[in-house]
Amino acid sequence: MRHAKRKISPLRFRSKNHFKKYMGVSSALQIVQLLAIVVGAAWTLFIYLSYGRQLQTLNALQLKISNNQAEIQLHDAQQIHDVDLEAKKAERIQQIKDLKVGKVKITQTLDISCDGFGKYAAVYHYDIENIAKSDVEVSWTLIERFSGVMDKKRPSSLIVPLNEPPILAIPRHTDGIITWTLQGYSGAYFGSDRARKSIESLPMFNFDEWGQGTMNLHPGEKSEGTDRLAVFAKPGDFIGEVLSMELNDGLNENGDNRTHLTDWRQLPFCELPVARSNGKRKR
Repeated sequence: MRHAKRKISPLRFRSKNHFKKYMGVSSALQIVQLLAIVVGAAWTLFIYLSYGRQLQTLNALQLKISNNQAEIQLHDAQQIHDVDLEAKKAERIQQIKDLKVGKVKITQTLDISCDGFGKYAAVYHYDIENIAKSDVEVSWTLIERFSGVMDKKRPSSLIVPLNEPPILAIPRHTDGIITWTLQGYSGAYFGSDRARKSIESLPMFNFDEWGQGTMNLHPGEKSEGTDRLAVFAKPGDFIGEVLSMELNDGLNENGDNRTHLTDWRQLPFCELPVARSNGKRKR
């Protein structure tokens, strides 16, 4: 027994009004769907833009926090550097020698600047000021110039002391990983009988009469000396200056008023200037 196939009849409208009503409902549904799509897209765009603004605000806040932290770290580092620099200056620059009558203030500086690859300019300067109420004679001065290199042999300890240049006028030598070599000296003495007698105890050095730094200082007076050097060495090496002198106030004749100061630096790495082209091509 065969089943007859059902035929699907096409959509039929009872009247023209029925057709118009159907088409109006269909158009309304399409408009609603279109509005839903537009509203959804607008909401998605709003969420995206809001997220972007929030992300920009967050990035700006993070950048501000990072900048503030960097400024705080830089400020702290600068304060530590300033404190360390002042401590070094207090230790290095000023030393006071007590005499039986009055005091003498001695200051020294060693400045190094780059003058090309492997070449430096160094200026060592010292002042001797009589801050007492009586005269003080600077009988003689002696400047010893040293170059230093760090031992290439690896030390057994991770932390080792850096030894200062030796003082040959005493003599005094401290052990360490820097090997110091004397590169020259400059000696001067005041033209007095006391000064001539004093330098006889230092026969290994030659002294020029009336040299720099030597004089009879009245209260408030100052003498000075300068040593200008051209240094040929590599970065990381050292340069050192040792200043020795004898100060007399007329009461001590046994050499107890001799004093010695050292100042030394490690040679820095220098940035070479960039060569500029003049626009001409070489043939």
